[in-house]
Amino acid sequence: PSWRVRFRAAAVLGRARELSEEGLGNLVAALSDPVSEVRRQAARALGQHPQAAAPALPDLLTAAGDPDGATRKAATEAVTAALSAGGTGAAILVQQLGAQGVEGRL
Repeated sequence: PSWRVRFRAAAVLGRARELSEEGLGNLVAALSDPVSEVRRQAARALGQHPQAAAPALPDLLTAAGDPDGATRKAATEAVTAALSAGGTGAAILVQQLGAQGVEGRL
């Protein structure tokens, strides 16, 4: 599909009442899209589902280093929303940092 179709799909998932596992997987995949507008919309959509987005935190942290400034901002806001929502977000982040050998430096 064209980038506009992928962009709209991410936007629709962001407006959905709930985010399914399949929807979450599609948004995570879209964070690596070659088109920055699609990556940015995927990050925004994940930010609209902060509790459901917790498993995507490692991918959102990667997206926070995106070459596109607006995508970086959207990813950072989604990370903040996921961590602020409570649930498993913080635990997933700590686990990810531990897996990267960061825990001994905290």
